[in-house]
Amino acid sequence: MKTNTRNILAFALLAGILCGAPLRAQEEGAEGPAVLDFAFKYFKRSNGLYELKAVVTTETEDGYVPVRDLPIDFTHLTDADPVVLGQVKTDYDGVALLMVKPEDIVYRDTGGLMGFTAGFEGNEAWDMAYEEVYVKDLRLTMTAEVVDSVKTVHVTAHYIKGDGQEYPVNEQDIFLFKQGMLSKLQIADGWLVEGECDIEFPEGIPGDKDGNVALFVSVLEHPDFGNVEVSETVAWGVIPNYVTEESGLLWTTVAPTWMIVLLIVLLAGVWGHYVYAMIQMRKIKKTGPKG
Repeated sequence: MKTNTRNILAFALLAGILCGAPLRAQEEGAEGPAVLDFAFKYFKRSNGLYELKAVVTTETEDGYVPVRDLPIDFTHLTDADPVVLGQVKTDYDGVALLMVKPEDIVYRDTGGLMGFTAGFEGNEAWDMAYEEVYVKDLRLTMTAEVVDSVKTVHVTAHYIKGDGQEYPVNEQDIFLFKQGMLSKLQIADGWLVEGECDIEFPEGIPGDKDGNVALFVSVLEHPDFGNVEVSETVAWGVIPNYVTEESGLLWTTVAPTWMIVLLIVLLAGVWGHYVYAMIQMRKIKKTGPKG
């Protein structure tokens, strides 16, 4: 009787395991494709091209990590069917970048808004992702000139409406940057009135060996215009004071005086210890037991 009971219990346990396996598999399968974190940005570059940038990541136990080799479709929205601009796969950092020419823009609404989309249609591994961006086409210009002995950057800013006409931008911050070693550094700002403003170039800004400075005028994260920049190189920078050979720095052919003196002292110390050791050895030899 005890044996039968054990057999029944073992059979019930085995049946539970076999029945539970499909249920677990069903639960695991019910999780579905992984969710993507999708960011889409617009940037109008100095060369007049529209930069469409999608950044794709996903959340893991170690935080957000980039999703690579994911095909991202970019389109331009019109009053009819969307115009396909291209497909780009995400790179090592999860970034898909597409540069669009101005002549590829075929539609703006009456307010001047241009519509762009970036999206992934989804597959077994990843869920679908989609985002739209609407911006007005801002046209920035900058002119560098000296006005009454003051180095001045003159800026104009106009946007285009659906009728193709340009309209001035009013009461808007504008920022002046210079190119640094790793990123752009803000050096001044201005305020647009009727689409124009003058920004005074600060004195003492370092340039290259010829005094050239790469300047950028930018509108950043604007709700209507997004990110827009123009650039120009001017010879307004301070020329670095490069040191000549006569100064005796470490990388010149002439050694500095302090280094020569230090080398003499070190060599004198080494040779002094050598001579002292030789003298001591001769004394030990003389005072040693004679055979």
